Amino acid sequence: VETFIYKNSSGGTVLDFRAGASTDDAVALGILGTGEPYIYVNGSYRITSSSAIPNNQWVHLAYSRNGTTGTLFVDGTSVGTWTDSTDYGVAKPLIIGAVYTGTAGFINGYLDELRISKGVARYTTNFVPTLSAFSSDSDTKLLLHFDNDDDSSITIIDDTVNSQDIRFPSSCARPPADAARLPRLPTPSCSRAARTPASSSPTAPAT
Repeated sequence: VETFIYKNSSGGTVLDFRAGASTDDAVALGILGTGEPYIYVNGSYRITSSSAIPNNQWVHLAYSRNGTTGTLFVDGTSVGTWTDSTDYGVAKPLIIGAVYTGTAGFINGYLDELRISKGVARYTTNFVPTLSAFSSDSDTKLLLHFDNDDDSSITIIDDTVNSQDIRFPSSCARPPADAARLPRLPTPSCSRAARTPASSSPTAPAT
């Protein structure tokens, strides 16, 4: 799983695959209230970065599993690993920008180029994140470019072989002009989570 994030303030859940239980065998990628990215699986923090990511700047976050080694990358640099032998099952729901309940842990910021892959470890060593839009391949299970602002559409297309329309509220704000990360001006994820300030309470996954 990977995405670019531009956070306006600290804390929140970026992606949460849990299906209705805090201890589900599923990945939650988030940012602590103090700004450090983390991976949370089955009721425990498995990886937590030792360094906070900055506000008002695009940062690439990725979690990749190669065999049983799970690695969290921040802007292409590994910030931690753990032994991940979790059976994640065949299918999981996905909440973007909040915890699995959709009622807490909101991210105050923007997302771009969200990609979920299965069957391949995209990253196994440190790398330089691309400055181009991701391309779909046979291992891509979800790919969101968030280009809807280009035509004022409220529809965001899943750019995989078996595409789906994913709809967000139309009251979407553009990121600030100095937030450009990719060659085109990225469009934020217009979910409630992307537009709602994070809670003042700790922003770990809700239990």
